[in-house]
Parts: sequence; C-alpha cells; structure tokens
Amino acid sequence: MPGRPAADGVVIVPYDARYCEGARLAQNEAFADEPHGRLLDALDWPRYAVGLATFLPAASFLALAAATGSATGHGQQVVAFLLSLEHRGHSDDRAGTLLSLGTRSRWRRHGLATTLISHALTAYQQAGFTTARLEVCSHNASAINLYTKLGFAPSDRGYAILMGPIP
Repeated sequence: MPGRPAADGVVIVPYDARYCEGARLAQNEAFADEPHGRLLDALDWPRYAVGLATFLPAASFLALAAATGSATGHGQQVVAFLLSLEHRGHSDDRAGTLLSLGTRSRWRRHGLATTLISHALTAYQQAGFTTARLEVCSHNASAINLYTKLGFAPSDRGYAILMGPIP
C-alpha cells in the first residue's frame, strides 16, 4: 500500500505520550455514536491500550491538526488515531494488530483512516511482521468496506476478525 499524504493542515506522527489525553478524548468522540463504543476515562485509558505490554508505540499513529485551546496543551488537537498491538500467536506467528482506529466526526471522510493504516502497515513491515490483524464489529459496514478495500479478508477465526498479508 503506497504511503498516503495527510489531509491539508494535518500532520501524522508516531504515538507520543504527550498527546495521551488528546488521544483519549479523540477516541471517546470517535466512538460516542457507536452502539458498542467504549468511552474511557483517564484511569481506563492506560489499561485499554497504551499501558499494555504488547502496545506498539512505533506502529501507533496520531493525526494532529492546529487547534486553539487544545486539550493536549500543545496547540494541536488529535483528530484521528490508530493504536497497534503486537499479536503473539502459536510458535513464531507474530503480527501487527490494529487495536483501535477512530476519527473525530468533523474530520471524517478526509482519508485519515486510510493514511493511518498505511503508516501502520509500513511500521509492521519494518518490524518484520508479515501479517496485519484487526477486529471489527459485524454491524460496522463502513469499516468492513474500508478494510476490504485495503486488502484485508475475513479469517476463519471468527466473523468479525479480518486478516491480511502486509503488501
């Protein structure tokens, strides 16, 4: 998958703990309208992803845009995010796992999800992973459509799990 440029005024950066609260707020906004969306408080956030032993900060990315009065305190707001984990399966089966991907409602339909996935797949490849995994709720047709367009395919490990080789 070729690298994709970010939308105008947006910069893609590897996950950085300085933006932890901004990423949590972006996650909550992105999933607020999802029936099974998980809204996290500041105590839950580290237990959800970034505090896990398998968290991959170098394969997790944030989309930042200029913001006045930003919750991050850095003059930039997290408008989209992708969090990755390392999946350790049987024997030497190591894969990058897209744990969570979301975009604030105002920034949807700007190609940010595709850009973030492209960055993550490149990072997985550089880390030596040959497979990328993700789970998606079966009712989330738009996400399934996006992942299918990007080369993910259903696996035999459950209806909502998609897997794909890294191009």
